[in-house]
Amino acid sequence: MKNILIVLVIGLLSQISALSQGTVNFNIDFGANPPPHTPGDPFSGATLTGDVFSSILYLDTTVPISGSIEELDGGTFTTVFQFSNLVFATYPGGGPANDYEDSRQLTDNQIQNLLAGKWYANVTYSGASYTGQITPVPEPSSITLFLASAIMIWAGWRRRIAG
Repeated sequence: MKNILIVLVIGLLSQISALSQGTVNFNIDFGANPPPHTPGDPFSGATLTGDVFSSILYLDTTVPISGSIEELDGGTFTTVFQFSNLVFATYPGGGPANDYEDSRQLTDNQIQNLLAGKWYANVTYSGASYTGQITPVPEPSSITLFLASAIMIWAGWRRRIAG
């Protein structure tokens, strides 16, 4: 019984949201159809710190028409916000490029939808539009706790079989 309690506690700890740790990092996955991107520049991403969402879409020297964060609900995209800050800069190890940067304070409902994988980044050029899903990056500490729980369960199972 004591072993089961320990496993349950560790299992519960592994489910603690990275949000409670302060910052959640996100990838923006454009899949096989990424927008124009300068080689060597960082890839697009975002962070959620408390209720402040900061996102950046690294592109290339071609000026896009628009960029936005969209929410997919019931098969329909709805604009959460338009990017208003297009920056042209040179990045260490890369080259000159445009990027969209923005920080917004989110509501609790928006945070839930973001964490549920319902948010997408969209960049539009004169001839094409590119959409990428915004997905949370697993926290190393959560992965470690999950693995520790799995090892404890395996060890308990082995002990029962051997005993």
